Amino acid sequence: MSATPRCAVGIARCIGYESQRVEEAVSLAVERAGGMVSGDWQDVLLKTNLLAPRRPEDAVTTHPEVLRGVACTLRRQNQDVSLHIADNPGYVHVSGFQRLFDITGVAAMAAEEEITVGPLSDKGYSEAEGAFKVLHSPRVALRYRDASFCVNVAKMKTHVETEITGCIKNIFGIADTQTRKKAHQSPSKRHLADAIVDLFEVRRPEFHVLDAIVA
Repeated sequence: MSATPRCAVGIARCIGYESQRVEEAVSLAVERAGGMVSGDWQDVLLKTNLLAPRRPEDAVTTHPEVLRGVACTLRRQNQDVSLHIADNPGYVHVSGFQRLFDITGVAAMAAEEEITVGPLSDKGYSEAEGAFKVLHSPRVALRYRDASFCVNVAKMKTHVETEITGCIKNIFGIADTQTRKKAHQSPSKRHLADAIVDLFEVRRPEFHVLDAIVA
């Protein structure tokens, strides 16, 4: 039996969301994890957690200062890298994306750092193929599937069904509405957990950063 691949994890202590402090912590955590994955990449997708139009201090979404820290860390490796922040929470047809980006603080930070922001669904969806456990032909966002390099910038928090949300759960946002309904169609928590892993296996991000400063 082949050994299970191991992943390096880097942790850095950070008290509060002051910009310089967060940037230093992100940089240290990345260094302790062995550094950002190398490669000849020019375009990077930052798949964040923008669940709802909530203020950063509510600790519901990825804090904009963590996204800024990731951006600065990437630009130290490649100053010409093009960055794009995106997510696709299920409610957005009601309140609109711009309100989401404004209230979460992502729009203001992105403007300061010259980073583009948009919905993960802006290029449409396509069916994914694979040996999935519970999902059959899940439909996923093309922007995510076709990204040349993806950093998953997730939020550490509680969840009513999975108990916690972290890096793997954050990938649930790549699915279209119908796929999400299929994932939730069973009263079994195991079914949802397997569906989350199915989506994660569609395309694994190249790197993960977890905002756990306030969780």
